[in-house]
Amino acid sequence: MDEKEKDRPLGWLPHWPLIYAISDGVMGCVLKKKDLILKMVIVILVVSLLTIFFYEAFAGKTEFSGAESIQTIDARFIVGDRVGLNADKDVLDFGIIMPGSSAIRSINVTNTHPYNITVRLYSSGNISKFIRFDGAMLVAINETKEIFLGAYVPSNATFESYSGDIKVAFFPS
Repeated sequence: MDEKEKDRPLGWLPHWPLIYAISDGVMGCVLKKKDLILKMVIVILVVSLLTIFFYEAFAGKTEFSGAESIQTIDARFIVGDRVGLNADKDVLDFGIIMPGSSAIRSINVTNTHPYNITVRLYSSGNISKFIRFDGAMLVAINETKEIFLGAYVPSNATFESYSGDIKVAFFPS
């Protein structure tokens, strides 16, 4: 063995250079495939864990999560050129409201539970951008609380009917 052959890396076969080059290329491909598979497995695992985390943290959770009960009240008003009142008991009707003015209505909430409750209101429909109410209200055992809702119509509102729902959600306190 001459001096040049001693400095060559182990496994180098001077009489089979073509086989060595082919096997080195194949081994390189195998290692690259293993690295690629490992990286893919890690990415899939991370994506799966993040999906589970976000699903558990946010999916299925709404503003009503944890509510003991929810009551829905139909609500409506008309933007018109005169004032009109409506005293319906089955609908929260603000009547006819002129642009640039407002109307106030109220609902009574009675706590019949053997514990305090928190009441939260939510509005939906095209009426919701005009309706204002307090956030969360605590209602003690056997207490009745009057909750005020206001319909505030801007001066540039168009003459039309607005409607939607007011959801009253009851949460244990």
